[in-house]
Amino acid sequence: MAFSQLLSSMAMLLTMVLPGIIFKKRGFITESQTKCISNIIINLLVPAIIINAFQIEYSKKMAADVFKIIGLYGIMIAVCCVVLVIVSKVAKFNNFQKGIFAAVLMIPNTGVIGIPLMNAVYGAEGLLYVSIMEIACDIFMSTVTYSIFSKNAGHKEKMQFREFFSPLIIAVIIGFVLFMFNIKLPPFLGGAVKNISDASAALAMFVLGSQLADIKVKEFLGNIKVYIQVGARLIIMPISAFILMRLILKDTSLLSTVFVLTWGLPAGVFGVVLAERFNTDTAFATKCVMLSNLLCLITIPICAMVL
Repeated sequence: MAFSQLLSSMAMLLTMVLPGIIFKKRGFITESQTKCISNIIINLLVPAIIINAFQIEYSKKMAADVFKIIGLYGIMIAVCCVVLVIVSKVAKFNNFQKGIFAAVLMIPNTGVIGIPLMNAVYGAEGLLYVSIMEIACDIFMSTVTYSIFSKNAGHKEKMQFREFFSPLIIAVIIGFVLFMFNIKLPPFLGGAVKNISDASAALAMFVLGSQLADIKVKEFLGNIKVYIQVGARLIIMPISAFILMRLILKDTSLLSTVFVLTWGLPAGVFGVVLAERFNTDTAFATKCVMLSNLLCLITIPICAMVL
């Protein structure tokens, strides 16, 4: 069932990429227009995703699980930083590639692949845990990953107080307050937030496709640094999560299984969006995301069998 669901998710992902490729090939969209879409994704759609993810029913157990998973995710982010420093030095990544590597390591593709996969394999409880993982990912994506990426993209100016409250961070604060006080948005507002967030996958795939249109097959397959980043994403990260949950914490619960499998997911599209946003190596980011999403057809079933 897991492999069938994975194939279905991959087919959906590839289908959603096609419009971006076609529009770019036919000249219906320009680089500047793609950049505008990336800005919309970062400043509107992703904040909507974050707020919508926090619209879950509050309970003491749920709050405990949320804090536990966020804490565990934080440990894995620290592992990511260690891997980032070591691998980047050995592989001699440039600054742009370091920023992309941070996004590749820290942002799994929970939206397009993770959530439908966990729901199909583990049911409602698995869906609940991966949804909390999505919240944790959003928190660290909007803070740690974004900061590392922007710094390596050359944005080294000091952070002003008003800049700290970016749309992403504001969304995290709003979502967290709503969850802790068990506040549900009014139907008109909650529906608007959900509908806006639902557009994120399609637009992110569109940006990915528009960048993929400019990449030649020979370039896609011939860059060893792409394979290094994808290998770290699909092999090092799930192994690290397995060591943390199963060997160190001795946790064999479903939460542990979903946690490890989520870290075994391919790279999320947000890395490509950030690359477009900061004028870095979007072609390199696109190669990493696409290759990881293809090779996960091999690595995720293996990971699932081990668990």
